[in-house]
Amino acid sequence: MTATDSSLAWLTKLAEARREELEETPEIEGRLPSRLSGTLYRNGPGLYERGGVTKRNLLDGDGMIRATSFAEGKVRFRTRFVRTAKFEAEDKAGRFLYPTWTTPAPRYWENIPGYPQLGQAGVTAVVKAGLLHAFDEVGLPYALDPATLATTGPVDPAKDLTRNDPDKEAGKGPVDYKAHTKTDGETGDWVLIGTRGRVKQELHVLVKDRDGRRRAQLAIPSPRSEAYFHDFFWTRPYAVFHLQPALLSALPMVLGFRSYTDSLSWKPETGSLLVVIDTSGKRAPLSLEVPAVWMWHGLNAHLAGERIVADFVGFDAPDHFLGPAAAFRNIMQKDRASRSRRGCSGASPSTWHRSRPGRRSSPRAISSFPWFIARWSGESIATGS
Repeated sequence: MTATDSSLAWLTKLAEARREELEETPEIEGRLPSRLSGTLYRNGPGLYERGGVTKRNLLDGDGMIRATSFAEGKVRFRTRFVRTAKFEAEDKAGRFLYPTWTTPAPRYWENIPGYPQLGQAGVTAVVKAGLLHAFDEVGLPYALDPATLATTGPVDPAKDLTRNDPDKEAGKGPVDYKAHTKTDGETGDWVLIGTRGRVKQELHVLVKDRDGRRRAQLAIPSPRSEAYFHDFFWTRPYAVFHLQPALLSALPMVLGFRSYTDSLSWKPETGSLLVVIDTSGKRAPLSLEVPAVWMWHGLNAHLAGERIVADFVGFDAPDHFLGPAAAFRNIMQKDRASRSRRGCSGASPSTWHRSRPGRRSSPRAISSFPWFIARWSGESIATGS
């Protein structure tokens, strides 16, 4: 089904990135509360194009921090790119040099192996222990100064910041941290997850207290190493991984023929897999087979007796994200065509096809076992027992 330019033109604005870094004092209509103070940090893709090459997916771009500061009834807005190793090298070269999760590098031999090796630090922003952390899903997060937004470099959260002697556990945590972390609402503990290994992958959970001390650090073999997952659930002391059936066929990617996401296949017939890790060590890890569902983000989780109740938004299929007709991909193609008509690039115009949006399923329980149940319904989330 083809949509007209006018009906979807506004979507292409999502694909437009501003290369310049901003320092602005916005005008205020009305009056802000005098007691409103502090800074809101946001992170996301801020650079989609270099040297005439445009990223293929709306979620793929070099990280840019947006900081909105409030003080004495005034607002200050700033943007800064996260100066990752990838950003610095490509900025110097004036072109993309490395494959990212949706977009190959321009030259074939630069895509071997095709698994992204350098992170873009472009998904989330979290302030902990006096540092602003910029997370991706590749490698370590990058640390920035919360006041100046200057990048100080990669940092491993697994390191115990309270130790002055060599930390024997540092370097044993995730190689690739996931972008989303959790802060326990009662204890203030910071919970992070990630993976280590490609073929025989490990699932890692790291728990740190308010002062940066390591409370727990666990790793188990993944029962589904080829699965892509983006977020997790936390309700103390349990971390719940949702290994959805978005499965990687690694060979075309390793040989440089496909990007990471183009090497993922949605196979709902295999179902999803829930992995529950008790960070107290009192219970062995638990794996449970449940019906297939695509999940981006876990909204909340809590204990109800011997059950875990988890809230999230589920999709029957990730057709908004994976596949040649995915909406997140077509937005970028539409933007390239628009810029081509304006004489802004040499890209050839492409036809805008409306992909089927990821559909929320009808109300049904994903899983029900002695200590876990989750439901979702229509546009809203509801937990049940």
